[in-house]
Amino acid sequence: MSEKIESTLEDICLTLVQEAREKCPTGDGSGENGHIKESIDYNVFRKGDNFIGRVGSNNEIAVYVHEGTGIYAVEGKGR
Repeated sequence: MSEKIESTLEDICLTLVQEAREKCPTGDGSGENGHIKESIDYNVFRKGDNFIGRVGSNNEIAVYVHEGTGIYAVEGKGR
């Protein structure tokens, strides 16, 4: 059963990675030109009885592209 749960979670994470890469801008003026899109990845691990799946980017500019900055920030929190 554990293998099935882990496999299903990996499938879900992979789907989220694909969706995030499709929505990720390229040539956004940051000089990245696709580097953020390429850095989006996932990992699945077990912690005790729980399986955890994480999707994200280790690119330090990704959070600014995702959340926005200044007046364009999500909920105006970029100021």
